Amino acid sequence: MAQLQDIFSRLEDTKRQQREIRKAYREALAQSPSYQQQLTEWQTARDKKRTIEQAVKSEFSSELEKLDRLALEIKSNTEVLSDAALNQLVKGEKVRVIDTNLVEYEPVFSVRFKKIK
Repeated sequence: MAQLQDIFSRLEDTKRQQREIRKAYREALAQSPSYQQQLTEWQTARDKKRTIEQAVKSEFSSELEKLDRLALEIKSNTEVLSDAALNQLVKGEKVRVIDTNLVEYEPVFSVRFKKIK
């Protein structure tokens, strides 16, 4: 357990150092006049891009609605696939799937930690 805590503490320290460097970098950019000018030009171009995208989106509204439905279906099927793979693994069976190109896939499991209230 101590080794796990040591690794976690090192990870927290590394993340803290990373945040400090990123903060200093952002502050340096905020002080740069040429960066601020470029940022303003970029925002103007981004606004123009959004206007064009909205015009095209209005022409493709039905296709975009179908795209949203497909995304939800993919998310749902991915969850079902994960549940089925985990159940098969718990039963001690080999877990694999094969795509249409006959490429074999195996599951990848990971562990994440979240804060406890």
